[in-house]
Amino acid sequence: MIEQLYYYITNNSTFSGDLDKGIMLQGKYGCGKTILLETYSSLHNHAVRRFHLNQPLFTFIKSMELQEQIVKQSASVFARRPLVIDEFGRESKTVQDYGNVSRPISELLSLRSDIGVVTHGTTNFTFATLSSNEFYGGMIGDRLKVMFNFITLNGESRRV
Repeated sequence: MIEQLYYYITNNSTFSGDLDKGIMLQGKYGCGKTILLETYSSLHNHAVRRFHLNQPLFTFIKSMELQEQIVKQSASVFARRPLVIDEFGRESKTVQDYGNVSRPISELLSLRSDIGVVTHGTTNFTFATLSSNEFYGGMIGDRLKVMFNFITLNGESRRV
């Protein structure tokens, strides 16, 4: 699995997925999903700064915090910037704002899918669960297939 991530990061055609999609690491809690994508994000941002590359920096953010930010600002603020969404699916699926019910993360995913911006994430949930009506529903689930290479990180919690 680490080897596949290396192939992805280096844009190597040996990668078993689609290099034009983002990575969604899925697995049980504590198995290392967050640390892997946090490290990838940090290395990317370090290289961009160190070598003055003309590439945007990744924003690493938990889904619950992202949802709060979308409600305060708007989904369009996050539509084009490179995002790594941690704990995907853990946020409330709907938000009530001044009497209006909205689905901030679903709206953002739809927008990012339309634009074609690469998104990465971690989740404890399967694709089937994320696509269910209790989560994002079939329409967003369909977009998730287009947006992500789903990679399962097996194993039990490694936290000490």
